[in-house]
Amino acid sequence: RRRPGARQGAARRCPCQVLHRQQRQLPDPARAGVPLGHGAGGEDHLGRALALDPLNPKALSLAGTLALDRKDYAAAEQLVFQNKLPAAVAGLDALLAKYPGHSLTDNAYYLKSQLQQRMGEFPAAVATLERLVAGPANGVLSDDALFLLARIQEEDLKDKPKARALYEQVLTKYPGSIYVAEARKRFRKLRGDGVQ
Repeated sequence: RRRPGARQGAARRCPCQVLHRQQRQLPDPARAGVPLGHGAGGEDHLGRALALDPLNPKALSLAGTLALDRKDYAAAEQLVFQNKLPAAVAGLDALLAKYPGHSLTDNAYYLKSQLQQRMGEFPAAVATLERLVAGPANGVLSDDALFLLARIQEEDLKDKPKARALYEQVLTKYPGSIYVAEARKRFRKLRGDGVQ
């Protein structure tokens, strides 16, 4: 006898069949189109992959990469805290060579440029920041990098026309940036307006 409301021919599924079906439908983090290290993206897929199949070699290698790169970045930050700036720059260079195109790349370049500025290596800091600015315009640190580049040109290298052009870029490319008010003030000062 059939229960009322039950579908005819519906088979009961074993829990392991459901698990295998879920594993087949799980998106591959490498093909998800979301860079690893962005909380709602790659790490979420990785967490689900590890939860469903903790012995999956691809998921384990991705988890290891996420842990190692953050450990390397933390080691570089530790050297900054210890005021070992040349060693920190060398560590960041090693991190950038070891993990090209990683989500920490922008952070590593930005920190490297700040350290180079602190050590008085202004042309090197400019080159590092220009590399960041040349990247995608929607990067998290793009406006920070452009503003720091303009400040280095203005204050350290004393190149006022270039600094003015960079401040203008901050105003036009990133109108919602937290640096807009300061960039506008500095741009007007460099242009010769009477800033109040």
